[in-house]
Amino acid sequence: MLSQIFILSSKGDRLIHKDFRGETCGTSMDLADIFYRRITSLPGDQAPVFMTHEGRHFVHVRHAGLYFVATTTPDASPFTLVEFLNRLVTLLRDFCGPLSEKNVSLNFALIYELLDEMLDYGYIQTTAPEVLRNFMHTEPVATKPFSLLDLGSIGLFGAETQQSRVAPSSAASRPVLPPRGEQGTRNEVFVDVVERLTVVIAANVSGDREPLPHFTPRPPALTGLVSPQAPAVPEAPLRPAPQEVGARGAGGAASEPGC
Repeated sequence: MLSQIFILSSKGDRLIHKDFRGETCGTSMDLADIFYRRITSLPGDQAPVFMTHEGRHFVHVRHAGLYFVATTTPDASPFTLVEFLNRLVTLLRDFCGPLSEKNVSLNFALIYELLDEMLDYGYIQTTAPEVLRNFMHTEPVATKPFSLLDLGSIGLFGAETQQSRVAPSSAASRPVLPPRGEQGTRNEVFVDVVERLTVVIAANVSGDREPLPHFTPRPPALTGLVSPQAPAVPEAPLRPAPQEVGARGAGGAASEPGC
């Protein structure tokens, strides 16, 4: 069972933060800082996969310079969590492309939607890509590949030249507002509905027991009910043989339909 998931950059910046259970009482954003300070204070070749700090258990893997971190409860399986984080990395590469800080920032809406489908209240539901694709609605944002032709607008030490600041000739003909079909496509809100149920089950129940015996011939049969807590019921007359089928328990008896 997972409590939170972080995706941190190599500098400790929070790119993705998802709280599934709300158990941190307003301090969830500090857990990423606690983890980053502890992980960077250790030698690079001795960073443990599992860490514990003041009752918080951290599990992390590192890919492409990014930290994929999960906080969990003590009773969770550590190998299951490591496998889940590695599969999360694989799914992000399948849905968003190569892993990078910029790519994760551009596809944050897709990643949040992916986490909502993969986990429910911290419990893992599925990591199968063919299943998740049926529920994903956010389109991935592709990063612009590097090209030497783009270096013409870059000056000394990476500064922009005057040429890069000049608007293209087609800028005057572009509409100010996007087309009607594209309006509001990036204005998205994700809401987690947390259901808490309070169930009270009473001890008083009612029902019927309907046995279906196959006796040849039909002899009289008695069925005993062993229930020390059964309330006393008035004695019910039993039908005579050969249709006599009764049930007697502690404190009384109950009749049943005939065979």
